[in-house]
Amino acid sequence: MELANLVLIAYNRNQKFVEAMAEYGKEPAGLFPDSVLCCDRPDFDDESPEHCASQSYQIKTWIWSTEQMGMAHGFRHRTLPFGFVAVHELAREVFVILRGTITSSEWKNNLFFVPRASIAGAASLGRVHAGFHGSAPWSGVTQEVL
Repeated sequence: MELANLVLIAYNRNQKFVEAMAEYGKEPAGLFPDSVLCCDRPDFDDESPEHCASQSYQIKTWIWSTEQMGMAHGFRHRTLPFGFVAVHELAREVFVILRGTITSSEWKNNLFFVPRASIAGAASLGRVHAGFHGSAPWSGVTQEVL
């Protein structure tokens, strides 16, 4: 449940970012901190995590993804928060949290089905589709975790 709540944080931060950019044209201060609080309760609330016995996770990096928007948006690009790498020092755990695909532009950008090694030069570790492999978020994650 705690892992699901970390994913919920990634979704919530994305939503707040998109809303702030639409309304104010800039990223709100404090939205992407160096640490987050989370717990394993189903009533977890990212707005007030102190209501439960929360664990603190150090954020090693926030993961961003650039999407190409469609013709209705002039084929512009926009960069959105996609997740983060969280470390729970006490438990000696590392989590790579990805929020998943939301917009139709993200779905279209993910339609590259050519399988590639998940980590360059290490095909035995698995394969992913080229859309994820070729993205800036993935290269940032591999650098941070490895």
